[in-house]
Amino acid sequence: MKGAIMKNDECKPTCEEMSSNPSGYRALFENNHAAMLLIDPVSLDIVDANNAACDFYGWSREEITCRRIFDISTLPGQEVIAEIEKAKNDNQAHFLSEHQIADGSTRNVDVYTNPLIIKEDFDIPSF
Repeated sequence: MKGAIMKNDECKPTCEEMSSNPSGYRALFENNHAAMLLIDPVSLDIVDANNAACDFYGWSREEITCRRIFDISTLPGQEVIAEIEKAKNDNQAHFLSEHQIADGSTRNVDVYTNPLIIKEDFDIPSF
């Protein structure tokens, strides 16, 4: 799994275009072959997942978006929160983790994160 998080002050013009063009963001997200989860950094809810993530985890979009990152990460809760904080503060954009998938088995994942602000909301996509 790979991920991205962009801070508003670091966005390139294309980031502004993405926020003003939701269909462009949606196409980039949906058509990407990398598994991508969009995680709310406050609630840690999985708010969206692309098709590659659904295939990787073995859940439908409806099933995976009823979960929180705690439900799939095998890290203890405090470690998950620490990793999210590092990503939000831009101190760490990559880490290794282990996630549980629908059949109960686990997979090692490379998580790449970057803040993404869409219409003033701050979410953390993980690719």
